[in-house]
Amino acid sequence: MLAFWKILFAILLLLGLWGTIFLPFPGILFMFAAVVVFSVLIFHFPMWALVTLALLTLISIVIDNLFGFAGMKWSGVSKRTALFGLVALFIGTLFFPPFGGIVCLFMTVLALEITSEARENRELSSFGSAATAALSVFAAKLTNIVVGGVFVMICLFLLIS
Repeated sequence: MLAFWKILFAILLLLGLWGTIFLPFPGILFMFAAVVVFSVLIFHFPMWALVTLALLTLISIVIDNLFGFAGMKWSGVSKRTALFGLVALFIGTLFFPPFGGIVCLFMTVLALEITSEARENRELSSFGSAATAALSVFAAKLTNIVVGGVFVMICLFLLIS
């Protein structure tokens, strides 16, 4: 029976990692919830492991939010453009994973900034704004994939030992 729970736990971890890579899904938070539930009910993981995984989850959440908003702030886009960019990021990732969100974000920010009348040299500054926003989201996604991989490796080590 323990083998069944280990397999189910591994499937949930891989589902969370898949969500982190391909969907706008809080995969690492999902994986941490699975760790806590399985630790309390079945596996009784050591406290150092739970604290380490909690820190990785917190790092993931901070990076995800910080990179996205900081990239848009540094690029100087308007609040309206940032809002539409985030909607485009979500829709693009949902319908064209894994990089559709970044492409949709870039195209939306570029189009809205070019049509904005508040900037001089609109085309060049708009391209820079769109590129900065897209690169910051890409960096956050890449960082979360690495954090998710480390998370899964720690959990699999706990299962094996």
